[in-house]
Amino acid sequence: MIYRIIFFSFLCISAPIFGQKEEAQAHIAALTNIEMFGRGYVNNGHAIAANYLANEFSKYNLTPIFENNFFQEFNIDVNTFPTEIDVIVGGEKLIAGKDYLLDPQSGSASGTYSLFKFDIDSISNFLAKQLDLPLKTAIVVDVSTIKSIDTLSMLNELKYELVKLFPVIWLNNEKFTWSVSSSELANPIIQMRPLNLENQHKIYLNFKNELLKDLTTKNVIGKIPGRKEKFIVFSAHYDHLGMMGSAVFPGANDNASGTSMLLSLANYYAKKKPKYNMLFIGFGAEEVGIKGSYTFVNNPPIEMDKIKMVINLDIVGTGSDGIAIVNAVEQEQNVKKLISINSSKKLFNKVKIRGQAPNSDHYWFSQKGVPAIFIYTLGGVKAYHDIYDIHETLPLDKYNDLFTLLIKLVKKL
Repeated sequence: MIYRIIFFSFLCISAPIFGQKEEAQAHIAALTNIEMFGRGYVNNGHAIAANYLANEFSKYNLTPIFENNFFQEFNIDVNTFPTEIDVIVGGEKLIAGKDYLLDPQSGSASGTYSLFKFDIDSISNFLAKQLDLPLKTAIVVDVSTIKSIDTLSMLNELKYELVKLFPVIWLNNEKFTWSVSSSELANPIIQMRPLNLENQHKIYLNFKNELLKDLTTKNVIGKIPGRKEKFIVFSAHYDHLGMMGSAVFPGANDNASGTSMLLSLANYYAKKKPKYNMLFIGFGAEEVGIKGSYTFVNNPPIEMDKIKMVINLDIVGTGSDGIAIVNAVEQEQNVKKLISINSSKKLFNKVKIRGQAPNSDHYWFSQKGVPAIFIYTLGGVKAYHDIYDIHETLPLDKYNDLFTLLIKLVKKL
């Protein structure tokens, strides 16, 4: 017991000498813990993550923007799969996230379904025949060997017509990439591998979706007062995909990494008297259609014309191949400063310049005329929107360099 106490005391004394990377590792491990349920909308994972962020803001003595709390609440609709999912082929239960994915809009299904293999060469005959198919039929569409973009586009449109009547099994060999939906379909669409249905004639499906209407989620906002009235805003979305039945999507790189950087920066500036007011925003519902940032810019708790710059951080856990900056073309002068810092400090081997894209929380700010960029890192792990985006394999090899780059950039603004 004495040795444990001494060891614990050593950790407490040593903690302040840890660098940003070590701090980040602790935050990312916490944010991807099973108790966060993938920071989605099953078991209130999103709310648990928001509370974690607010507690860290409180530890760093950030000032709430709102009376007595850090939260800006708003409502969303979101389709969920809160209970166990059974997909059984040939007597074998397939593994969610590994062997198959449900389309995030999928509806419920229950029972044994006969498999009807769609023949792309006889679409007209199929369309005439489909009304005569047994009720418990699942339509199998194999696109694994189709190269034509036009044909794939046509089949994508067709599957949303088919799913009005039947479950659809979509066979391909593409990487499994999940997302979140605000709507539901009459039946499920299930992405699988051709090998899973080889020589099979039936499939057993048993799962239930739940469309949550007007679910309350929140942005988490903290302030550090500066010497000047303008604001520098750092942002990162803390939400992720959550769970699909028992499959958990941890979201280490997307975006526990950005959330941890947000906290590292908040901790840093809390110990200083910054030139500008610093606003730190953990956005909710980014994965549901960048709805947290949309809420903020349309119900701003500060005057938008006082924002000097928004720096949004999303997927920043790697960096071996450099960084990318979205909306860089529109923010040419500020990006030139960043590139100059990077060159002088020799931090990243590449700075990729991108134009505007509605792919993260910077977007709505720029649409309101607020200077905003979105930074993400390149290289390293390939995991994205899947069950393999875990903290154990996230390198964080350039995390401290990105931290340095951001601190230097703020000084030059």
